[in-house]
Amino acid sequence: MPSKPRTSARLVLNGRRCQCPTCKEYFSTVNNFEKHRVGYHAFGKVCVDPESVGMAIATSGRSTYWITPSKDGKFYDSE
Repeated sequence: MPSKPRTSARLVLNGRRCQCPTCKEYFSTVNNFEKHRVGYHAFGKVCVDPESVGMAIATSGRSTYWITPSKDGKFYDSE
């Protein structure tokens, strides 16, 4: 993982959007957040590079966050 987050949110984190408390990256959904964490809760989960699990950075206004592209390669802001 890069030492500095590659995303930034200038909007209120509500609904599905969230920020990882460990690596400080922003995600479009809780599901995307969970995809970037590996390991078992009891033994400690760690962050992996969101790009390595198929995510890409999307932009909305002045905010950027990780999103998973659909099967057709387009980006949708949904679960």
